[in-house]
This record gives sequence, structure tokens and C-alpha cells, in this order.
Amino acid sequence: MLIIDTFIILGVYTSLRLKEHYKNYKNKQKIVDNDSLLVILDDPKKQQHYVRVSSNAVILSLITFLYPPLRLITFAVVAYSTLPVLRRAEYSLIEERKLKSDTLSAIVSIVSLGTGVQLVAAIQTCVYHLSCQMVMRSKDLSTQALSSVFSQQSSQVWVMREQVEIQIELENLQINDIVVVKTGEIIPVDGVIIKGCASIDQQNLTGEPILAEKELADDVFAATLIISGELHIRVEKTGTDTTASQLTEILKNTTDFKTSLQLKGEYWANKSTLPLLTASLVSIPFLGLSSATTLLFGAPTNTIQVMTSMQTSNYMTLIACHSILIKDGRALESLGKVDVVLFDKTGTLTEAYPVVANIHSFSDLTENQILTYAAAAEIRLTHPIAKAIINEANNRELELPQVDEAYYKMGHGIVVQLEGQLIQVGSHRFMQKEGIKIPHEANLSAVFIAINDNVVGCIELQANTRDEVPQIIGLLRQQGIKKIIIVSGDHQQPTQDLAENLGIDDYFYEVLPQEKAAIVEQLQLQGHKVCFIGDGINDTLAMQKADVSISLSGAASIATDMAQIVFLDGNLCHLNKLFEIAKRLNSGLKNSLLFWTAYGVGNIALTIIYPLGLIRSSLLFASVFTLGLGHTLLPLAMLEPKNLRDRKRLPHLTEEENSNDL
Repeated sequence: MLIIDTFIILGVYTSLRLKEHYKNYKNKQKIVDNDSLLVILDDPKKQQHYVRVSSNAVILSLITFLYPPLRLITFAVVAYSTLPVLRRAEYSLIEERKLKSDTLSAIVSIVSLGTGVQLVAAIQTCVYHLSCQMVMRSKDLSTQALSSVFSQQSSQVWVMREQVEIQIELENLQINDIVVVKTGEIIPVDGVIIKGCASIDQQNLTGEPILAEKELADDVFAATLIISGELHIRVEKTGTDTTASQLTEILKNTTDFKTSLQLKGEYWANKSTLPLLTASLVSIPFLGLSSATTLLFGAPTNTIQVMTSMQTSNYMTLIACHSILIKDGRALESLGKVDVVLFDKTGTLTEAYPVVANIHSFSDLTENQILTYAAAAEIRLTHPIAKAIINEANNRELELPQVDEAYYKMGHGIVVQLEGQLIQVGSHRFMQKEGIKIPHEANLSAVFIAINDNVVGCIELQANTRDEVPQIIGLLRQQGIKKIIIVSGDHQQPTQDLAENLGIDDYFYEVLPQEKAAIVEQLQLQGHKVCFIGDGINDTLAMQKADVSISLSGAASIATDMAQIVFLDGNLCHLNKLFEIAKRLNSGLKNSLLFWTAYGVGNIALTIIYPLGLIRSSLLFASVFTLGLGHTLLPLAMLEPKNLRDRKRLPHLTEEENSNDL
């Protein structure tokens, strides 16, 4: 019976392979291009089909015990579901020239069918196909979660065509196209202004909330925000990193990512194939064919690959549901080794908009009077400094008079007529240009207020620390971070004050972008693993040098953001959750490898000491597999109900596939 059944299976398989060879030879194609038995591993529909067939094979095998006449039908169904397993084993042996775990699965299936133990072959193929499908579904879920973070991003721009503004896709922009960008919109390209003037928030470039005034012939850059004004920009750079191609690359780096633990597990699983096969062959005279096959059946080679892959994908899904985008999967593993965290100050530890710190009077006017003049002048402006002054006036419940006339001096200040007086509000540089003398004791970085060309006072601004920062610093200490450092382009005093208030270990001030990178390198030379957390392009050099780079710049600047990890909502609160999930992933993978290694050793020992036979061994394996499967699904249990519902159905699957979703 063994010889007959084995020849039947191999004969059918050989016939199918010859048919495929002939078909591809006739079409002058490579064998693997249209290989119906091999592509099921990448085809959701075919994979679903074989899962159904193998599941039915298990049911038929159980019924056959009660009604033996079904044996031939069961044999045919089980044999059919085994064909892709044989093809993968052939591919590994002939085309990859490797003896991998698929070979063990194929041998177990053939021997089980040949000896008439159809239930074991059915369970083996069912677990094999189910595992392949679950890995595919885990990656699909992770991909869907990652894709959803881009769903709300605008991919269209307004361009001028024949004196008419029309809307087109960002990917369709060409060199020399004229893009129209208005107040409140983000500049989508690098280019040069051919019409208009505007105040632009370039914090993503400079790291500081200082507006840049741009006019005709000035260069502008992507991901910067127009605060006021309207520009016609001639496109100079479109680049190849369109939204679509960028998303494809991000998803590839993320969903195909494998941790070093996962790679080690797969390596040793494949390396153990030959010793296990040799041990099984040698043990046949002593243990018998059934027990010798049990050694192969219980070997957790395929299972290690399946479980670790699913676990990694599910943790990626969990991270994406917290509005965190992992652009480089290697960073997730490196997080567990980080012992130094570097924070850029402005926009990361502090809010993007400053607040009023002090008001100084150089005349007989009170603080409130000086603030009233400044707020009245700035009332119609929307840049960060104006907002800080107006907010402070509102907090003090000051009544602002209506200005008579106003004009804005590009880049530095504003002049208004108020109650018959000339009110001038602006920077030190603005006052110099207006020919107004500044008191020697004044802070030159302050905003000055002058009445009829005489300075009457100044307003000092300071960065506003994010509310969540003190708690985050404390939690980082609990995560085992040895050193927390601030690096800032700001002056010494505000940087020092912030460091002291937050209990930061060290700080660097007036640091240029290249100097930030040098600080990272210096720490690495001292043996530290460094995580750099910034908020814009000015941090790019440091991010490239760091072991892990995180950006809070948000989804609007993904196209220009060089960080490996991006907090899409710009919320620093996700930081500790990210460290926690990274540690859970590494811990979970270690536990999985230990669990399945222990099971493999235990199965060998049990087979030698007290052989269970193929059927009982297969039932034991199925039980342990279910237990391991539950462990890999734990990350999904941590999802909030809303996130789980939103990601339950994958848009690229058919209704029929969704109805059969595991």
C-alpha cells in the first residue's frame, strides 16, 4: 500500500509538472512565471482555495474513520492539497539549492498518505496552507493600517494653465509648471516665485518659528506653510519620490521587515532540516517508519517562520493604529537597545508657537498699555509672534482699539496709525531700518514697540513647553534611558532654563545642523545607542547619523522627512508607547523561539522514550500550534475596538474573501 499510494501521488505531481513545463516552453516563458502550484504563496485567492480544500480534507479524514468507503475520496482530496507543498519543496531543492523546512512537510505528507494515515497528512497540509494564509493576512492588515495613515493627505495641487487655475494630481506636476498656493496652504514643491509675496513658516527647515518673507524671484521649498499672501511658483524640482512611489517603498520596508531574532529563528529552522531528516532515516530500523516520521512532523521548522512573521506584522499593525509610521523597520528593533535620547528643543519639547515671557517699559507706560499697542497693531496678522502677543492681551482681558491705518514692513515689523500716533512694532533690525534708537539695556531678541519713532517698551517671548513633556521624561527614565539631552539652535539661557526645569541631563545651545550630527557621532563613539527626536529638515543630518530617528513634523511633511519613524499627528505622547511596543516585540519573539525550540526538543525526547504514533503526535502538534497562534495574536488584542473594526475588512479583498476572513 505504501508503494502504491506513494507512486500515485508522485505520478500525479510529475504529470502536472510536465504539463506546466510544456505550457511554459510553448509560451517561451520561465517555469516560475506561470507556475500555478508555486504562485499560491503570493495569490490570496489561490491560497484561500487551498485552505478550504485542506480544511475539508481534515473533516473527510475524521469521517473516514466512521465510514471507510470514503477512503479513496479522502485520499484524492488530501493528495490534491499536498501538491503545492511538494512544489515548494521542489523549488527549494532544485532552484534555491537548499534543504529547507518545506522538504520535511512534503515528506511527512507523502509518508502519511502512503501508510494510510490520511488524517496526519490532512492536518499537515492544513496547518501549512493555513500558516501561509495567516502570514499573508497579517501583512495585509499591517499594510492596510499603514496605508490608512496616508488616506487623509492631499495629493492634488492648483496650477495655472492658460490663465485659468485647475486642480491636478501632485504626481502629474512637470518642471516649469506654475503652482498657485494661497494663505494657509502648504507649498508642495521646490521652486521660484514668479508672482506675489507671502510670509512663510519655514519651521520644518529652520527649526525656529521665525517667518520668512518671500517675494518675486525668491526660492521656496516644499513642506513650508504660507501664513499670509498668495504665490505663483514655477516648479524647479518634481523629483521621483511621488506620493505613490514613496508609499510603495515605505510599505515594502515595513511589511517585509524581519528582525534579527526572526532571521536567526528562520536560519536555525532551515539549518536543522538536514540533521532532523538524517536522524529520522537512521531511526527507522529502531523506531519504525511511523515514529521516525513523527520526528519530522513535530519539528517546529515551518512554525517558527510563520509565528515570528505573524508576530512582527501584528506589532506593526498595532504601531500604525497609534498614528505612528515606521518608514524603516530596522529602527523598531534598534529602539530596544537605545540608552541615550537627544531632543531637538523648538517644536519637539516646546510648542511651535511662543508665549509672552516678560514686558519691559522704557517710558511711563504700563505693561498693559505697551501690550495693548502691540496687540492692536498685530491684530490682523497670523504669524506665531503676533499670535503670542494677541493671546497674552486676551488673557489679560485688554480692550484693543481700532487702528486707523496699517502697513506691513516685509520681514521685520508693522506700522499703524492709532489715535493720531504712529505705532511701530517689530524686531531690532526693523527699528534700526526705521532709524529708531534702541535702549542699551534691552534684549535685542525681543519685539520692540515705538510711538512716533521713540521706543517705549519691548516684549520678550519664550518657547512654551509641551504639557506632556515632564511625564514623558519620567517614563523614559523608567524605560532604562541613561541619558537625556537637549540640542537647540536657540540661545544659552532659554535652553539652560528648559533643561533645568525638566531635569534634563545635558544641553547644547546655538547648535547648527551639522553640529547636531557631530554630537550624535560623539555619543556613539562612547558606546551609546542614540535616538534623535526632531521636527524638521534642519535635523536631517543628525537623523541620518542616529541609531533611531523620530520626527514629530507630522503627516504634512512626510515627503521631505528623513526620519525612520514619524508621529503623524505630531504628538510626543506616542514616544513611550513606541518604546513599550518595541520591547514587547523583542520579548515576544524571544518567547516564541524558546517555546518552539523547547517543543521540538520535547517532541524528539518523547518519540524516543514513549512513541505516540503519527495520529496522536499530529493532534498534539495541532493543539500546540493553536496555543502558539493565540500568542501571536496578542498584539491585535491591544487594539482599541474602533481601530479593530476599521481594519477588519481589507479593501483589496473581494466580498467572498472577506466573508471567509480568519
